[in-house]
Amino acid sequence: TAANGVSGKVAVIVKKAPSRIRVDEKKVSLREGKKTLIYTEIPKGSLTKITFRSNKEKIATVTKKGKIEAKKVGKCKITVTTHNGKKAVVKVTVKPAKKKKK
Repeated sequence: TAANGVSGKVAVIVKKAPSRIRVDEKKVSLREGKKTLIYTEIPKGSLTKITFRSNKEKIATVTKKGKIEAKKVGKCKITVTTHNGKKAVVKVTVKPAKKKKK
């Protein structure tokens, strides 16, 4: 009860931390300048914050929402991590951009 005599109830729902995380594709091949999105899956009833990180940002970058952008030819890994340390890895291969036909 508050000092002004008003009282209320609050319901707290606690979701469990995920036991695993999955990605839709473990290997992705992109041409320079192209983009794609990583889709993730955690067990039903779980709730978590997911982070994405590229080990070689000169090859490919990834946004906080999982959008990969191919920067230059090469290979890198995107690591997807939950707040409790569960991980999945996407191997990215960046190929040369297609040459425009004259």
